Amino acid sequence: MSSENPLEPIWESYQAICDCIKVAQRGITEKDARLLNRTNFLTNSKEQSIKQVKKSRTDVNDYVILSLWAAFERVLLTLRPKKLMR
Repeated sequence: MSSENPLEPIWESYQAICDCIKVAQRGITEKDARLLNRTNFLTNSKEQSIKQVKKSRTDVNDYVILSLWAAFERVLLTLRPKKLMR
């Protein structure tokens, strides 16, 4: 993860979060208590949990776009003064 590309760690974190959401969704649909141990999903109904997971996935998609954009803007702002000085 020691890349010079500031977008890479954001994308890798996004992929990990998506995987976690998939595991949670699988635990809910298959009623696998081992996967849901010590989570709020055990106390919620299946419908509530699925709704929460879907909303979380939508939120994560929105947040990654915002985060990637902010990092990209930061790169542009960092490069701009260097180009002007030449």
